Amino acid sequence: MSRRGGGLLVTLLALALTAIGIVATGPNAAAADGDTYIGLRWKTYANDTGLACNPEQAGQSAGQIAFYLTFEGKNKDTGKIEKFDSPYFTPEIKYCEDLKIPLKKEMKNVYGTATYTDISEPKEVTWYVDGERFRARAKGSANLLNDNNNEKDTYWISLVQQANQDVNKTKLTGMIAPWHEGKLKVAASYDVQKKGEERKHYDSGNRKAPHFEGVFDFEAGQSFSMLTLPNRDGKKDLQRLTPGGNRFEIWNQYVGKNRDYFLKAQFLDPEVAAAPYYKLNVTGNDIKGWEIELKSKLQKKEYQAKKTVPFKVERRANPKLAKGQERIVQQGVMGSEVTPMLKYFYLDDNNAEQIVKELANGDTVKTAAKNQIVEYGTAEKAAVKPDNKDHAAPRLKDTGVSSWGVLAASLATLVGGSTLLLVRRHTVK
Repeated sequence: MSRRGGGLLVTLLALALTAIGIVATGPNAAAADGDTYIGLRWKTYANDTGLACNPEQAGQSAGQIAFYLTFEGKNKDTGKIEKFDSPYFTPEIKYCEDLKIPLKKEMKNVYGTATYTDISEPKEVTWYVDGERFRARAKGSANLLNDNNNEKDTYWISLVQQANQDVNKTKLTGMIAPWHEGKLKVAASYDVQKKGEERKHYDSGNRKAPHFEGVFDFEAGQSFSMLTLPNRDGKKDLQRLTPGGNRFEIWNQYVGKNRDYFLKAQFLDPEVAAAPYYKLNVTGNDIKGWEIELKSKLQKKEYQAKKTVPFKVERRANPKLAKGQERIVQQGVMGSEVTPMLKYFYLDDNNAEQIVKELANGDTVKTAAKNQIVEYGTAEKAAVKPDNKDHAAPRLKDTGVSSWGVLAASLATLVGGSTLLLVRRHTVK
């Protein structure tokens, strides 16, 4: 894009923003040529010498506030004297420091549709606070004070410090369960405690935001303002607020402050809120801001789940093996199943492991078991033969006669026969 084209685009954008009241006509506009000023001054208290700002933050940015003024002036087109509202002034301010904004002698109205000259002193001031576009921690009273004795041409707006609606950061300790992704909606709200009274839920006096609450999806390292958050109905009521009275815009009047404020945080989803391994902690205060920390005790661990598969016993007949005998011809081997697993768990107050969920983390590897083979004999036993070398002479079963008696008789017969033979041989000779 050419420099000329870019300049034209910027000019058109500035005109458009001015028409809707977003661009300031105060210190951010062209050099003023008038002698009238709007001053922003931190309010002092009649009963105390302090300021309505935190002295420890003096000089630090208090953000950007927005207001417009009501004047009377001559319409350049019609020549009539008319009442009109100025465009918004959106100055950057600092704690405990005064600021003076010069007013121009010629000014457009808030819509940018008419130009006025012969402008009167400001009649009134109106605040429009947009927490999303003007992140201010200060508010002003809706009146103009002119100190005729010292500064006749300066109209002062009193500032008081408001509560810090910024959550400086969110923090995560531990891990979030995958099944809770998209469910971590947190509702943040306030409790108030007056000095000497019990702590109770804070309700704003602002008609647009009677209940001070903001809802967000928890993520680590977030930074946001309570004023930018929608409530649980999805409405951003807190971004548009009006000052006055004892409403929350002037919580922190640092002289005479008599209230303490506490930010609370809770999960909207009942399942998440009931999970014993989650806890929301809030630290900080309404001056420096708050930190919301999600402390999760949930852990995960990968491991191998092993299962033993028993082997089977196979029996086979062997005709060469005698009945009643068995032998193992193949030793059995156990099989296995190994599954990669992932478990989610946390340690309770007794440091005992509490498993929340277990699931397979891959395919199961199976190793088949090897059967054990056993042979058993089916052959009949062989007949037993007599042993000639056995000199024992057991009793004959059939006759009941001792075998030794039979032997003695046989020997007597043998001896008698031998004697008879010798006698015969002697007679023949």
